[in-house]
Amino acid sequence: MPASKISDNATRIAKAQLRSKALIQLSTFEAPVVLETHGGMGHLYADCYTHIPRGIVCEKNPEKAQKLLKQRGQKWAVFECDVEKALRAGLGNHLDVNFLDVDPYGDPWPTIDGFLQSDRRLPDYLMIVVNDGLRALAQRQRGWTSKTLEPIVRKYGNTDLFNRWLEICREMLQERAEHAGYKMQTWAGYYPQRNDYPSHHMSHYCGLLVKRKA
Repeated sequence: MPASKISDNATRIAKAQLRSKALIQLSTFEAPVVLETHGGMGHLYADCYTHIPRGIVCEKNPEKAQKLLKQRGQKWAVFECDVEKALRAGLGNHLDVNFLDVDPYGDPWPTIDGFLQSDRRLPDYLMIVVNDGLRALAQRQRGWTSKTLEPIVRKYGNTDLFNRWLEICREMLQERAEHAGYKMQTWAGYYPQRNDYPSHHMSHYCGLLVKRKA
């Protein structure tokens, strides 16, 4: 079956496991306050976040946004929006978000940039957890078509991005952390697998960012 026909939820268990571990890690420093940038059908909330008392979820699809509102009631803020534009405009700055869950299925970096570059108080500890589908372009050697990957293609070329993808993602997150005044304390990443299909175009990773002391 072509990669484009494989549901994002094919890797739901792996995504939930990564998020659960990241929540435990962040909780050793402070209580998690979650922002889900792409809420979808609410599966990851059901798997990972029902015990989190404060949070935000965004979803562009109106029907899905209504489902998320019913799922979370008064516990979380639910926004129907284009999350990248909304984050740059300051969405969610009423809470000290320290756990950013980015699950766009495609390119996650505009959303990450929208959060880090917006006018908000960034926390001392920030966990960023990502489901990244941008590797599909690298698989087809089309990284040059992506604005996100333009500087990476100039640096590494277009032919080896697929095999070096996690290394490249770690480098990109490290650079963004430094620009935002953080150091990246921990990193984990892997390519998820299914029994009946290797999800070559997907990658899961997370990094714990810690504010640099003045």
